[in-house]
Parts: sequence; C-alpha cells; structure tokens
Amino acid sequence: MPAKKYYHTPQFGPLSSSKEVYQPCADSYILMDALEEDLPNIRNTAPTICLEIGSGSGIITSHLHWLLSARDANQLHRCSYLACDINPIAAIASQETFTLNQVPCDMILSSFGKSLLPRLHNSVEVILFNPPYVPTCDSELGGTGIEAAWAGGTDGVAVINEFLPIAEEIMAKNGLMYLVLIEQNKPATFIQTACEKYHWEGEIIKKSVCGERLY
Repeated sequence: MPAKKYYHTPQFGPLSSSKEVYQPCADSYILMDALEEDLPNIRNTAPTICLEIGSGSGIITSHLHWLLSARDANQLHRCSYLACDINPIAAIASQETFTLNQVPCDMILSSFGKSLLPRLHNSVEVILFNPPYVPTCDSELGGTGIEAAWAGGTDGVAVINEFLPIAEEIMAKNGLMYLVLIEQNKPATFIQTACEKYHWEGEIIKKSVCGERLY
C-alpha cells in the first residue's frame, strides 16, 4: 500500500504577497512534495543544521520544519534552521512566515550563505534551493530584487553553478541537497556533471508537468 500523503501548506506572512517577493507556485510545491517523499532519508541523516538558499516567502523551510517536528509529536526533532536571501524584502517576508508558523529559523541577508563560511564548513546536513532557473541573458544576473528569483543566465544554470562550490564547502559529508530544475536546464546532464565534478550522488526524486517540466 502506498505511503499516506500528508498535505500541509504553511501560513504566509503579509509581505509574501508583495510583487518584490517570489510567490509560491508549482516549483515551490514540487520541492515540498520531494522533501516529503524523501523524508526517511532526511530523518536518517539526523540533521542538526538545515539551510535554505533564496528563501523567498519562507514556505519551504517552514514545511521542512513541520515534516521533521510538528507532524510527529512523539519524536520532536531538534534542528537549527537557517535561511538566506539577497532580496531584503524577501528576507523580511521569510521572517514573517517563520514567525507565523513558529519556525525557529535565523534569517540572513546574504548571497548563497557565504557569510556562514568558514564557521559552518562541512556542517550543513540539509540544503534547500529553489534556484533562479529560467534561461536568460547573463546581463540579467546580479540583481537583488525580484529578478534574482528567476533569472538563471545561460541554460538557466549559471546561478546554480555559481553556488555548487559553496555547497561543497558547507555541506556535511552525509549531507543532502534538494534543488528544482526545469527541462531547459537539462536535468540529467546537469546532475551527472555536478556529481562527477564534486564526487556526489544524485537523482531525480520528483517530476511534474504543469506548463513546464519541473524536476
């Protein structure tokens, strides 16, 4: 019998509806579904630190916190949650969402969480990243507003590729990283290349077709 699905949508803070904050949509929900589907692996790592890159509205970390703790009162999971965003309005929106959902998460205004190094070198067991994956001209990169949530540069993976060396530095040896890709990012090729370069293992956990193919 298939495992029972649990559907949970965190409450949003008021600023989450701002046009300057990335609105939760299909890619947010497929990442939430993937976390739920892979929850046994996450629990097996017994994470002590979870970090979200580009938290936007804050619903992804809020959902993970619920999966690891609120859903199972008998096995309340103790974990430190960190989130970062380069968009100051998104950072405030995330903090509002964390407060509403009683998530003990420290919000950091930072690019890729670089400010956490070297203190958290190889210390983060779970990394969450719904990246800017839309293929754009590289001239559209580098902003700190809403465009930073979707402009992905060449093939939509320029920003992701910029983050991977940082991920290698901060991720624990038994760590897990979850990110969203679309068809234009060539997911299978991307995963193979990244795994070969950084000596990781990777797989596609969830697929969805909703106007665009999400992975």
